[in-house]
Amino acid sequence: MSARLPMGVATIYSRPHGETRVLETMRVATLLISIFYLSLAACQSIPTRSSDENASKYTDKRDRAPKISNALSDTEFLIETAEYYFQTSEFKKSLGILLRLKSSPTDQPLHTVLVTTTLTPSDTYRAKSLLLRLSLKGYYKLDTKDFLSTLKPSNNEQRRDTLFLTAEVFERELDFSNAAKALLSIGSVPKEHEKNLSAAIWRSLSNLSPPELVQMKNNTADSSQQAWFTLAASYKTALSPYQIKQIWANWKTKYPDHLGNKYPPYELHHIPKQPKNIALMIPLTGPLAPAGISIRDGFISAYLSQYSRFSGNANEQQVRIYDTSKSGIKNIVNQALKEGANALVGPLDKRKVSQLLSMKNSKPTVVLNRADALPISKRDAANSDSNSVYKVSDSVQILQLSLSIEDDVRAISKRIISENNRRVAVFYGASDWCSRAANIFEKFAGSSIKIVNQTPLIDLIDITDSVGSAFLVDKSLDRNRYIRQTIGVKTEFNPRRRQDIDAVVAFMETAEFQTLAAALSFHFAQDLPIFTTSSAVAITSGLQRKTAVNYTEMPWNLYHSILKEQINATFDQPSNPQSFYALGVDAFRIVNQTSSQLLNSSIDGSTGKLIIRNDGVIIREPAWGKLIE
Repeated sequence: MSARLPMGVATIYSRPHGETRVLETMRVATLLISIFYLSLAACQSIPTRSSDENASKYTDKRDRAPKISNALSDTEFLIETAEYYFQTSEFKKSLGILLRLKSSPTDQPLHTVLVTTTLTPSDTYRAKSLLLRLSLKGYYKLDTKDFLSTLKPSNNEQRRDTLFLTAEVFERELDFSNAAKALLSIGSVPKEHEKNLSAAIWRSLSNLSPPELVQMKNNTADSSQQAWFTLAASYKTALSPYQIKQIWANWKTKYPDHLGNKYPPYELHHIPKQPKNIALMIPLTGPLAPAGISIRDGFISAYLSQYSRFSGNANEQQVRIYDTSKSGIKNIVNQALKEGANALVGPLDKRKVSQLLSMKNSKPTVVLNRADALPISKRDAANSDSNSVYKVSDSVQILQLSLSIEDDVRAISKRIISENNRRVAVFYGASDWCSRAANIFEKFAGSSIKIVNQTPLIDLIDITDSVGSAFLVDKSLDRNRYIRQTIGVKTEFNPRRRQDIDAVVAFMETAEFQTLAAALSFHFAQDLPIFTTSSAVAITSGLQRKTAVNYTEMPWNLYHSILKEQINATFDQPSNPQSFYALGVDAFRIVNQTSSQLLNSSIDGSTGKLIIRNDGVIIREPAWGKLIE
C-alpha cells in the first residue's frame, strides 16, 4: 500500500503505472522496446476517480512513468501494481501480481511467506494489508483475525488503516461492538476521509442494541464517543418520525462541531413522514379483551410519549379506536377509511387477519397476528427465508407483527447451532403450544441438529421417570441388576446417563420446568445447558443447576424502560401479560415508519429485534436471559 495514501474505507488512490511495470518486469524485449511501450501507455486513456485533483495525479504519474520505473524496486512496483488492480476491482489480477512476491519456488502459502519475509517494513505492511483485503473479498483463504495481528504499522497513516481493517474484520464476524470501538479510536483523519469515517461509525453503531449502546457510553469518558452512543441509542429507541426529528435537532444543537453533525447519518437526514390518522382495530370485549386492552394501553402510551418528552401538540396525529368484537373486519376497515384513516393497525384475531389480507386495501397496515400459512411453491421456497414455512401475502402494504412462538423456536435453534451443540434432548409440556413448539423446532433443526430424544411430559408425577428413560439411566440400572444376578455378588455401582447429548431444549410452563430441572439434577444431567422460553422461568429458585438456563425473552421484560414504568404506574391490570403492552408499543413504532424502505430491514423493538421480510412478515428475534444459581 502506498505510504502516501492509506488504504482505508473508501479511500481514494493514485493509479500506479501497473501495465507499464508488468511489461518491464517481464523483460521480453530490449530496453528500447520497453520504452516504446511505455510511451504508448502514456498516450492511453487512464481510468481516474471523479475529482480533478486525482485526475491530475494520474496524469502526473503517467508522464513520469519511465522515471518511476527506474526508481522503484521490483518488489515495490509489484505491490503498487497489485494495489491498482485491487482498486479497479480486478481482484484476481491483484492476487496474481501479489503472488509474484514469492521470489523462489516454495510450497508455503503467500501469507506465511509474508510473515517471515525480508521485505522492508513498508513493503511488508502494504503487501499484508492488501492480502487481508483480498481475503475479505473472498479471493484468498485466510484467518483474518489471526493475520490482522501480524500487521505492524509504522506511521500514523498505517495505524489508521489498520484500525479500518480491524473494524472490517470484526464486522464480518458480526462483532459490531469491537468494530465500533476500532473506528472510534481512530480519532481525527484527513478531511477527505471524514465522511467515510462518519458513515462507517454509524453503520457499526446501527447494528448494536440500545442496551449495548448505553453500556458502551457508560464505559467511556471520551465526550465525542459518548455523543455517538447517545445519538445512536436515542434514534433506536425513538417511537416515531416526530420523535426522531426532535432528538436530532436537540443533538445537533448540543454537539455543533461533532463529526456526526458535519456528516449526518442517512437515516437522520431522510426522516420519513408519519401518518396523520391511525385506526387501531382491536378486541375490547369478549375473550380477547384482556389482550386487546393491553395492546391499546401500550399503543396510546407510546403515542402520548412522543409529545410528552418534547414540545408538541398531540393533535398533530390522531388515533381512533375500533372494537373488532362488535363488527366484521370489513365493515370496520370501511368505516375507518371513511373517517379519514391513512394507516391501519390490527386486528388481533387470526381469522380476522386472514380476512383482512384477502381484502383490497391501499393503506399501510400492521396486523397483530400472523395469518395461517398458504401453500408455498418450490420457487417461493427457494426465494424465501431458508427456515420459512410460510407464504402469507404478496402485498407489501400489509406488515404482520405477532408474538408467534415460532420466532422463539427459531432463535433457540440458531443459538444451539452457534454454540456447536449438535445433539439435543427435547422435552415439552402438556399445553398445545408446547407440542406445537416441539414440532416447529424439529423443522428448524433440519440436518444441523440431531434430536436424540423428544419426550412429552404430560403428568408432573411421571416427569422424573420420563427423564430417566430419555437419558437411559434406567438402562444403566438394568445392567447393574443383571450383573448382580448373574455373578451373585453385590457390587459398588453409580448409575450413569447417556453421554451423547450436548444440550436440553424445553417447551413448557413454569411448574413443569421446575420439575424437569429437579429431574435433570437427579439423573446426573445438571451440567447440560438448557434452552427454553420465558414461559418456563417465572420462578427461578431451586433449580440446582451447574450450568446456565438460557431463555428467550422480550427486551421489554429484560431492560429498564421509562415508558414501561409509566405504563405500569398508570394501568392497574396485573393480570394482563406485559407482552401485550410491548406489542402495542411496537405496533405504534412500526405503523409510523411503514414504507417500502422498511422491507428487508430491521427495527429494535420492545418485543425483540424486528426483521421485516420482503413479503411483509415480521420475524421477531427475542433477547436472551440467563439464569445462574
